[in-house]
Amino acid sequence: MKKNVKVITIDGIRGLVFVAFIICGLISGFIVAPSFGCMYLWNYIADNFIAMPHMQIYHGAMLWGIIGLSIFASCKSRVCFGIPVYREFDEEKIKSILRSDVKNSMTSPFMDNIDLNKTDEDKVQEEIKR
Repeated sequence: MKKNVKVITIDGIRGLVFVAFIICGLISGFIVAPSFGCMYLWNYIADNFIAMPHMQIYHGAMLWGIIGLSIFASCKSRVCFGIPVYREFDEEKIKSILRSDVKNSMTSPFMDNIDLNKTDEDKVQEEIKR
């Protein structure tokens, strides 16, 4: 059973006006309103507690951006859906994955004398012995 589900349809000028209304609402809710809040809070503190210069709305937007980016950078927990991005592998697991990829990619008969299990330290020791 095939369902033709249309979640969002934009039909004509009316649909474009509706999309513009939604975008303006999101901008005013997530950028302009917090910017006004930062500006008014700063100006209240500047008037009543500490002698500081007054802010305009674009200063409030910059302050809100600084606050938002600082919070984003300092949060250790991220919201993610699905498979976790950061998986912890031990070093042996990573080496075994790389060895299997290298072994699968090398099909030349000239590569038979290469030992993939040797580490760089073993190779250096062999060169020193020669």
